[in-house]
Amino acid sequence: MRQAVLLCTTAIGLGSLIYICFRPGSLAVFAWAEAVGLDRAVEALRQLCAPIAPHVPEPVVHTLPGALWAAALAHAMGTIWRGSPWRRSLPFLATVPLLALGSELGQGLGLVPGTFDPLDLLSYTGGIGLGFWWALSGRRTAAR
Repeated sequence: MRQAVLLCTTAIGLGSLIYICFRPGSLAVFAWAEAVGLDRAVEALRQLCAPIAPHVPEPVVHTLPGALWAAALAHAMGTIWRGSPWRRSLPFLATVPLLALGSELGQGLGLVPGTFDPLDLLSYTGGIGLGFWWALSGRRTAAR
């Protein structure tokens, strides 16, 4: 369980760090940070990362955070529901692709704010697959 917590925390933290350091300051998350008094810390972090920002590839900035977050959610749900009968766990496990892929497809249909990107769809799918694989490979190890 500690390994799962570490893995999920690392994926969420790295995705958040990339998002905060390199995404445009006009996004809603920066207004939220200001509302809770984190605007100075966020700005200091952005200033620290500013010298490398021009060298970070676009897919890392715009696609990797979501893939990492999807992987973390899939791994957490897979770990929580590991060992449960499929009929009980499937509705909960299914929320991962529904949320991640549904949000991107919703953007494509104009139902969710944002811009549809097929690369995001692909990366979320990979992240979800990797997260579930990590959780399920833990099941095999624990059974030995």
